Amino acid sequence: MDERAPSRRRVLAGAASGSAVALVALAGCIGENGADDADGGADADDADDGADADDADGGADADDGNDGSDPGDADDGADAGEAENGIDEAFVDTTGEDVVTVETREGAEDEPNFVFDPAFVTVDAGTTIEWVNADGVFHTVTSTDDIDDRSGGGDEFDAAISSEGDTFEWEADEAGTQPYYCSPHAGFMYGAIEIE
Repeated sequence: MDERAPSRRRVLAGAASGSAVALVALAGCIGENGADDADGGADADDADDGADADDADGGADADDGNDGSDPGDADDGADAGEAENGIDEAFVDTTGEDVVTVETREGAEDEPNFVFDPAFVTVDAGTTIEWVNADGVFHTVTSTDDIDDRSGGGDEFDAAISSEGDTFEWEADEAGTQPYYCSPHAGFMYGAIEIE
């Protein structure tokens, strides 16, 4: 047997370790939700996402006062009306308006990747809500009966606003609260219409 030719065992071991290296390298490019690093996934090298491997202070960022390591921290970085995930759940009073515009946009550094803006609005019965795709990313506006159940739904409305400039309008007829969400981004992109 020629000593320069690798054995079958070495070839297979090399292929297996090469695959593992490729998977590890790929995993470093994918964020927490399977999202590419460019769209705001939390990575070890991000400077502003809370608990990072490269923070000299153990993960605490000056902008939130929370190291992100304990969900029970007294100061969770959330302002009044803001959920733990960075979504502002305070209702914006838009009563008196005939048409209220809600835009999709990329989230700021302390927000999720994409948001509805404003996500939570109070309107008068008879107001038209117009959702506008302002970021050019595929989104949906999907109704749900429960803000915490963001799957299925669509009984009241379910519309795609897939390209920049696309719109969807819905008239808020009956008093109550109508939660909604974006199907592809259901984990963090949602809101509600409070109808008076």
